[in-house]
Amino acid sequence: MYREVEQIVGEYFGIDPEVIRNGKRLAREGRRFTWYLLHYALGYKASAIAREYGVTKRNILYAVLTIKDNVQVQPQYARHLLSLQAILCEKGILD
Repeated sequence: MYREVEQIVGEYFGIDPEVIRNGKRLAREGRRFTWYLLHYALGYKASAIAREYGVTKRNILYAVLTIKDNVQVQPQYARHLLSLQAILCEKGILD
């Protein structure tokens, strides 16, 4: 599931999914959206996501809360999130 979400987010933002996985600064927002979707939309625990990406649980929680906060105040974040959730639904990953 991790790779599938990475692929979708990567395609959406025009980022190589491997860059999301490898933690390049260029892909910071893509990585944050990937973690947000895995955590909030798909229900993965922050600790499981952290293990998968080789970071701390605190990194995951900071990233997903950053997206959550930005969605409320920045319209482009809300649009990105809605678009990504729609793509996940189309692909049968999200109900």
